[in-house]
Amino acid sequence: MPPRQLAESRDRWRRLLKCKLHLHLAFAFCARTAWPEAQHQLGCLENAASTLSAETFNTLEYQILYLSGVINQGTGNISAALSYYRKPSLSLPSSSQPALPPIHLEFCILSALNILLIVHHPSHPSYHLLQPLLENLTPLCKKNSNNKALYAAYQLVSATCFPPTSILPVKQHLQFAVDAAKGCSNEQLLCMTLHVIWFKFFKGVRVIF
Repeated sequence: MPPRQLAESRDRWRRLLKCKLHLHLAFAFCARTAWPEAQHQLGCLENAASTLSAETFNTLEYQILYLSGVINQGTGNISAALSYYRKPSLSLPSSSQPALPPIHLEFCILSALNILLIVHHPSHPSYHLLQPLLENLTPLCKKNSNNKALYAAYQLVSATCFPPTSILPVKQHLQFAVDAAKGCSNEQLLCMTLHVIWFKFFKGVRVIF
């Protein structure tokens, strides 16, 4: 490779690496609910991404959109979060569309799960999205999926989508979530699932030893 092309290639790699670092730092801050720090990293990421070529930026766009949705949801701007999650590049693919790369598909599934968490109450104006989303998610989150954490998250979120009178399906989804979280040793998902179990079935119950 000629020296000029080699230098340009290295420069593109450095700029992409800088974007990836900001992206991972932002998600790390989100995991710690450090929203101001996550927002700062998102701003740095957007500035760095503006220097990328259109082709390279396309490989990051859906991740930036999802990150923006997470930060808005975490800081209470639910309408903005919903608008990010519903962007075309985060939409679940239809059977007629070409298969998405696995990592892109996982971000689409995560976006759909977050939409379900936002709209699952019947009073929400977008409640009509719930049933179609569940139907589209089910075949994408099969029990034999390679991503057991994603399967556990799907089961956990699904348990929130039933009215309080539907006890049996809620219990089934929560049991599947517990088993999947244990299977992939995801303590965070396991703790969340156990908390939901307590809230739905044992809140207010006095335990006497």
